[in-house]
Order: sequence, then structure tokens, then C-alpha cells
Amino acid sequence: MAAIGSGSTALTGTDGIAVFGESSLVARLTNWSINHSVGETAWGDSDSYGYTSRKRAREDATGSMTGKFDTTTKIYALGAAATGLAGLLTKLVLWQDRTAGQYWMFENALIQNYQMTVDMDSKEVVEWSMDFGADGKFYRPGQTSAPAATVPA
Repeated sequence: MAAIGSGSTALTGTDGIAVFGESSLVARLTNWSINHSVGETAWGDSDSYGYTSRKRAREDATGSMTGKFDTTTKIYALGAAATGLAGLLTKLVLWQDRTAGQYWMFENALIQNYQMTVDMDSKEVVEWSMDFGADGKFYRPGQTSAPAATVPA
């Protein structure tokens, strides 16, 4: 049996980032998440002997992001604009860490909803959150056919 490494080898979210468009780094991002799913077609027939047969169908990915506002950044300007972020179709790259190839890339991500929280009582920094869904093809970390992406400076 292989030895289990120490906790120092665990992947943490410390270096996770998100990039809108070609190079707009999302400032003050606190978390992002991905839900990657694969649909299926299921059936029974004379060859399945009373069991269910399954075949992979369409892939999909949805996700969410949360952050704190920085009034000098693009995401603040987009959120404050009259058109807002909901309905925006944008390129989105979500980096697990800053290692080459360790990103989810959405050539087209549709921002499905956008929420902002202002707490006057606690005076917390204003928080925003959004949900998005892949519009067409997307790429998983390490996928060899993924377009190259670099971490913006």
C-alpha cells in the first residue's frame, strides 16, 4: 500500500483566480465552483437481460462565483452598469492554481444571474455573486485540446 503524503501536498484554493474576456482578472474573488455533468440516455432492450443500458450524452457545466467589490475593477463597472451582468456572454477562465494547464475555460459563459449584498448593520464590504452556464464547448483542467491560456499579470 502506498504511503499517504502529508497535508502539505493537498490542493488549496489559495491561488485560484478568474479571468473575464481576454485579460480582466476578477479582483477580490472569494470563491468559485463548477458543476460538471454528463447527461445520459438509458434504455432496456432484448440484449440487456432486464438490466438498464446507458450511454454518455451531452456534457454541461454550470458554476458560481462570489467576491467582494473593488470599485476600481471591471467587474464593479459591469455590475453597476445599466445593463448589469445578468445576460452577459463572455469568455471565462477559472484557474485552480497558477500552474500551466490547470484551468477551466469557457469560450462562452452566460451569466445567468447576479446578486449583490449590502449590509448596513455590520458594515461588511459589499459582496456580489453570480451563476453562469457554459454556452457551447468548454475545457477541463489538463485537457490536451484546450486553447492555451496564461495568467494575467
